[in-house]
Amino acid sequence: MLSPDEIRVKEFLPTLRGYDADEVRAFLFSIAETVQQLQQGAAAAAAPAASAGTQASPVVSDAELSSKVTRLAEELELAIWTMRRLESAVLRLEERLDEPGRPSILAS
Repeated sequence: MLSPDEIRVKEFLPTLRGYDADEVRAFLFSIAETVQQLQQGAAAAAAPAASAGTQASPVVSDAELSSKVTRLAEELELAIWTMRRLESAVLRLEERLDEPGRPSILAS
């Protein structure tokens, strides 16, 4: 399992047709914060209560935790799908710009 710190420091190799590094970094930080909150909730739920030897009531129920993990997975899938669509659009635009006879947009 990835730790929040591993998510926060994950680096990606830059490419000519890559993603906005700041946007990816912000999204990774958001995921890391969610993972950290879920881990803290799970740890608090599992920790024994200090009084009377009873178990502490969970900060987050199993159903809530499952729901949050599912929502996070859905958001991640949507982000990946969106990035792939953007990458595809960039490739199509580059192909159009490379068409023979089309003047270069870089020419002054």
